[in-house]
Formats: sequence, structure tokens, C-alpha cells
Amino acid sequence: MYTESPIFEPPDEPNTPVWRYVSLAKFISLLERRALYFARLDHMSDAREGFVSEAALKTILDGFDGAWRSDPEKVRNVELQLRMLYAVARTQIAVNCWHMNEVESAAMWAIYSGPSHSVAIRSTFQRLAQSFQPAPTDVHVGVVKYIDLQREGARLARVQEETGHMVPNVFYPSIYKGKSYEYERELRAATIYMAEDETTQLAWQGAYVEVDLTTLIESIYVSPRSPSWFCDDVQSLVARYGLAQTVIRSDILMR
Repeated sequence: MYTESPIFEPPDEPNTPVWRYVSLAKFISLLERRALYFARLDHMSDAREGFVSEAALKTILDGFDGAWRSDPEKVRNVELQLRMLYAVARTQIAVNCWHMNEVESAAMWAIYSGPSHSVAIRSTFQRLAQSFQPAPTDVHVGVVKYIDLQREGARLARVQEETGHMVPNVFYPSIYKGKSYEYERELRAATIYMAEDETTQLAWQGAYVEVDLTTLIESIYVSPRSPSWFCDDVQSLVARYGLAQTVIRSDILMR
């Protein structure tokens, strides 16, 4: 279920519109499974997802107190443990990504929906958060923050200290991305996946998290490049799965 966290800051308005642009196959998977797919951090397209910069590691390390800090060998061991902690976290944290925007985005249609037979799901922050009520695992939802990961990476640790949370917290790297991704205007849901055995843990690439589709989906759009009959077919598909939302054919190219 949705669990609040000071690490994952919500948008200023609970009803902020969010969009998820997907292929028809992924949309059918959502309807069939009644679950959203969460991708493992180290399997995302951005190879730096979940990494902690050297500056952030140093700030976290400097935040520890104790007589051991006068022993260089012990300091090196703690630093190694921190590196291992965040490396393992990248294999345990999985995320599901949404685009915040009052209106459709031509760029998101082009980048994330693939061919003309694609769909955009419109929701809101509040709907998304509430839709995780059936989920057996804790899900956090918050706005992604875009920073210069090399020059501003230490901010991860500083913000962490201000919240009063224990150092380190493995979720922090999952809510920060490089400035070159600001166009995504991302709202991100995140959860931790722990398998019963090590082999399964290493092999998994993502996990499905159960959602209430009626709560999640406010409206459904089909690609502006799709043929006219595609909208009717998606409407029939939606009805077959017991949903009442009207499917809208995007006219973004005509505006």
C-alpha cells in the first residue's frame, strides 16, 4: 500500500495530473494483471540510476561520529560497506515512472509510446497513491529531483541529515536524476523487492505491484498517429476488463 515518506515529496497539488505512455502490449498487461510493472534500478535505460556520487559518499561518511574515525583502516572499511550497501540497493529497489503535465506531451508520445498503436493513461498523484491500497508491499511516491550528480551529489546526504533519518538511507539515490533528464518531469513510485533466495534476487529484472484500476485510471488516450479504428478497439478492450472510462483519440497534432 502507499506509504508516506519525507524522502518522497508529493507534488504541491494532490490532483496534479500524471501520464504514463505505453505500448498496447504493456497496456493489455496492466489490464490483465491489474498491476503496474516496477523496473529494477540497475535495469533502467539511464545507467546511473541509483548510483551515489563520491561527494555524497564522503558527506555520509563525514556524518558518522565515533572514536573509530581516527583509525584509517576502520574508515576504509566503513566506506567499503557504504559502497556495497548502495550497490546492493540498486538490485532491490524497483520503480514505476509517470510524467507530470496538465496536458499531453508530444515528446512523451514520441519517446515512450513506441509505434502508432500506443496508449497514454492519465491519472493524478492522489489517484496513483490511492490505487496501491491492494498492494501487499509498501510503495512510496514522490517527485524526482534533477541535480548535477557530480557537483551537487552531496546534497543527498545533507537533505538526509535534515530529515532526521538514519544515515544512510538506500532510497535517496532513487529519487534523484541528472539535469539532462529534466524534460521528463517525473513522478516516481518505488518499492523494495526481496526474494526468498539469492538466486531469484539476482535474476529478477522487475516486479508487478497490484493496483486498483478504477482508482488509478482517470482517462485513456490513444496515439494521435493511430488509425481511426484503433480508438474503438481500445474502448472495447477496456469494457471487456470491466472499466467504464471513455477512450479518447488524441488530437495533439491538430492543435
